[in-house]
Amino acid sequence: GALAPAVAFDALGKVNNKTSLARPIVETKTTLETRYRLEAHTLNFVVNHTSDYVGTYGSSDTKFTTASHETYDLHYNLSLAALSETLAESALWVSVYNLTDEDPPLTPLDLNYDPYTHNPFGQMIKLGLRHKF
Repeated sequence: GALAPAVAFDALGKVNNKTSLARPIVETKTTLETRYRLEAHTLNFVVNHTSDYVGTYGSSDTKFTTASHETYDLHYNLSLAALSETLAESALWVSVYNLTDEDPPLTPLDLNYDPYTHNPFGQMIKLGLRHKF
């Protein structure tokens, strides 16, 4: 049998849950970062924004909207260079991802959120030490 010709579709700004050809594609995904540095201290504040996008329920043409979403991250870094020359390339750091512990927006998919676009883990705190030997 002959194959049916492909039908073009616009995937931008849609969940694309009725096709296996595309995953969800948001129209706008933005990261804005500001950094403050004072001697050995560095503080970064990051805003992550994802615009809303649409999909349709199951086999119907009833539309739903996945809401826009913003999270905030905060990163602090302390250079250890002032303590010793041997620590010139060493630092202590702490990062708080999703500072306000935002849940991903509700999307009527299997997991009730869009795993391609959003993170369900909530607030995460990471501590670290960097040292170059």
